[in-house]
Amino acid sequence: LEKPFTLEKLRHAIIQAIEKRRLSAILSLYKSGRPLLGKPDGEGFISTVLELAQRTLTAGGAGLALLSPETTGLRVDLSADHGELSVEIVTRIVQEVMRADDALKVLKWGQDSGAWDMEVNAPGCGVAYRLKVPDVTFGALVLWRKEGAAPFTALEVQRGDILAGEIAIALENATLSHELSSKTRDLALAQGNVARAEAQAHAIVETAQEAIVLFDPEGVVRDLNPKAQEIFGISREQAVGRNLADFAIPPRLLDD
Repeated sequence: LEKPFTLEKLRHAIIQAIEKRRLSAILSLYKSGRPLLGKPDGEGFISTVLELAQRTLTAGGAGLALLSPETTGLRVDLSADHGELSVEIVTRIVQEVMRADDALKVLKWGQDSGAWDMEVNAPGCGVAYRLKVPDVTFGALVLWRKEGAAPFTALEVQRGDILAGEIAIALENATLSHELSSKTRDLALAQGNVARAEAQAHAIVETAQEAIVLFDPEGVVRDLNPKAQEIFGISREQAVGRNLADFAIPPRLLDD
């Protein structure tokens, strides 16, 4: 701003600067989350998620709890530097988040918080996100700050929500990729079985000691086996495309 300026211009400039900062932070978050989409089920995916989440929200610890379809339980992983977080704490938080109507729940408890009657004594504050896409929940992401640290700001909570969405999309992609791979393997197996069956049927037809002729409803020959070629005295190339009556029925019978 150049002097002289009014308070209204100052207020407008501050609002624009805040919004620009917010949008810049969100854009940066989307860019930083792109690697997740490239390796949704590859080696290092979970550690990448935890490290990115912890760095993005400047958290003292991060926990990722994923639902396991095979065991109907939770797989809980913690960031390398997880501070006060433990598998027990993350599990308890996730259970609460899964029961809540909101996908997001800000947690604040400690000796005097009274937010929940927690079975674990974990002073500090945290934020938990349900990892979900429409109709499918994959688990939850928990970020934690130790007691005495500044609580998560509204902008940080929003950024975490965006990151949770990126993680959920990556997990959905992994699920779809597995399903596609499974169907591709099944299709390849089915195609292999069909090919073997066709080869077996072809071998039987080719070596049969009876004349076998394939023709359409109009009587046009589509194929015939070697024995049929021998009996009718005609090659496959000469017979295919012609009417069966042209060579399969003796002329004397046609005259009658």
